[in-house]
Amino acid sequence: MKLKETLFYSALAAVVACDDGGIEGLVADKPTVANPCGEGSTYLNFQVITSAERDLMTECTTMSQTLWISKDYPGIFSLPKLRNVTGIYLGDPSDRKSGMITGQLTGASFPELIYASEIRSVNMANITSIEVPKLAYNDYQLELTGLPSLESYNGFESIRTTQYVTIERTGLSKINYNNMEYISRMEITNNPSLNNIELPVANISRLVVDCGSNPLPRFTGPANAVKLDVTLCGTPSGDPSTAFGIKTMIGETAEIALYANADFLFDDNSFTGIGFPNLTRVDGLFGITNNDDLSDIVFPALTTVNGGLTIRNQQDLHTINKTMLPALVNVSYYLRFDGYLSDVSLPDTLVNAPVIISSSDYALNCSKYEEYAVTTAAPSKTGIQVQCSAASKPSSGSYSGGSYGGSSGSSSSSSSGGSRGPRLPARKIAGIVIGSVSSLVLILLIVFLWYRRDKKNLKKLLREEVMKAQGESASQVSPPQYVQPGTLAASQGRPNMSLEQPVPAAGSQAKPHVPVVPMPATTREEELDARQLELEQRERELAAREAKVGHVS
Repeated sequence: MKLKETLFYSALAAVVACDDGGIEGLVADKPTVANPCGEGSTYLNFQVITSAERDLMTECTTMSQTLWISKDYPGIFSLPKLRNVTGIYLGDPSDRKSGMITGQLTGASFPELIYASEIRSVNMANITSIEVPKLAYNDYQLELTGLPSLESYNGFESIRTTQYVTIERTGLSKINYNNMEYISRMEITNNPSLNNIELPVANISRLVVDCGSNPLPRFTGPANAVKLDVTLCGTPSGDPSTAFGIKTMIGETAEIALYANADFLFDDNSFTGIGFPNLTRVDGLFGITNNDDLSDIVFPALTTVNGGLTIRNQQDLHTINKTMLPALVNVSYYLRFDGYLSDVSLPDTLVNAPVIISSSDYALNCSKYEEYAVTTAAPSKTGIQVQCSAASKPSSGSYSGGSYGGSSGSSSSSSSGGSRGPRLPARKIAGIVIGSVSSLVLILLIVFLWYRRDKKNLKKLLREEVMKAQGESASQVSPPQYVQPGTLAASQGRPNMSLEQPVPAAGSQAKPHVPVVPMPATTREEELDARQLELEQRERELAAREAKVGHVS
C-alpha cells in the first residue's frame, strides 16, 4: 500500500511538471453528468464556474487535472470528499496580469485534501480564506499573491517538502511551517500584517524577505539557509535581539570578494536593532550593510565564521563592543567593520581572525591594536591580524590615531585622509549636491533678471533726466517778442546803430542784405544775447521792407 501511494504521488508530480503552461492555455474540460470528476479527460485543466457544476462533483475523491475555480463562482467553493488533486487554481489565469480582480469567488474549502502538488491564486481581491487542514503534500508550489483580504490559510502545518513558496501582498499574520524540512526557494514580500514565520527545522536554499517598509516578521528558524536576502524591513515587534532565529548559514561559496554578492545579506532596512540568538556558524559571506537606523546587533552564539562577516555603513552604529560577538573564536576569511565608528572592541574569546577596521570618524584610535591584550586561556593571539584605518583629524587640532596594520605585537602607523563624524550615505549626499546646485542656479538666474531690470530702469531714468533737463532749458528761454525798431538799443542805453535804415532814392540800387549770424553761445546769457541780436536783425529787415513798399506806392 505504501509503495502504491508513493507511485501515485510521483505520477501526479510528473503531471504537474508538464502542467505549468497548461493552466495558462485556458483550455479546460467542465464537469458533466457523464464525467463529473474529469476521468479520461484529454485536457490538463478542469474548470468550474457555477454552483450547478460543483454539485456534480460532490463525490469526487481524486482528480488528475488542475482544478480551475473561476472568479465568477459565487461564494466559497467546497469539495468535501476530495483527497488528491494535481493542482488548484483560484481565479482566472487570463486576468492575473491585468491587475486586481474583483470576482464573486471568496474562498475555498477542501477538508479532506491530502495531496495537491500546487495551490495558486493571484490578484483576487475578495478571497478571505483557503481551508486545507489535512494537506500533507504540496511538493511543487504554493503561490498566494495579491490577496489583500486573505487572513486564513491552514495548509502549512503538515507540509514537509516543497519547491517554491511565494507569499506576497496578503492579509496573513502568520506562516507556521513547523514540520517543513526543505524549501528550494521561499519569497515573503510586503505582507503588512505578517508578524511571525515559523520554520524551526527547515533547510532553505534561497530565502528572500522584502518587507516593503513593514516591520520584519519574527523568525523561528530556519535551521539553515544557503542564501538569504532581507531588505526594506522595519523594526520587528518584541525584542529585536531575538528576532531572527536562524541556526546556521552555510552558503554556496566560502570566499566572495564583494559584500554585495553576499550569501546572507541584510541591506537597506530601517530596523534599529537585530539579533541572531541561535546562529552558531557562518560559511559564506554574511553582510549587514546600509541599514541607516541600525544601532544594535547581537550574535550571542556565533563561534565560527568560515567565510566573511561584514558590518558596513550603518549610519547610527558608532560602536562595536565585546557583547556584540561574545562567543566568537575563529574567523578564517575576514571580520570586517566599516562605517562611522568611534570605537571597536574585539571579543575576548577571539583567537584567530583577519580583522579589517575602516572608519571615517577620527575619534577611532587605531594605535590600541598595536599591543592587543591577551585575556583568554590561549597562550597568545598571534592569529589575530588587525588592519585599522581612521580619518585624519582636521588641521586645527592634533591627532595620533592614524592607521595600523599587522599582527599583534608589531606595529606601524600612518595617517589616512578623511573628516570627522558620521558620513551621510551616498544617495543622501547626491540629493544634497543636486539640491545645492539647483539652488545656486536659481539664485544666479534671479540675480541676472534683477540686473537686467535694474539696467533697463537705469537707462529709462537717464533718458527721463535728459529730457527733463532739456525741458527746463527750453522753459527758461523766453519766446521771441516783437520790438519796435530802435527801441531795443535805446532801452539798453546804446546809440542807434542805424536800426532805421534810410530808404534808397529812386533809381538807386539797394545793396543786398547780409544777415548777421550770431556766434554760438557758450553760456545761457550769451545764448539769450545772440537770440536778441537775431530778433533785432529781423526787425530791421521788416522795417526796410515796409519802407520800400510805402515808397513805391
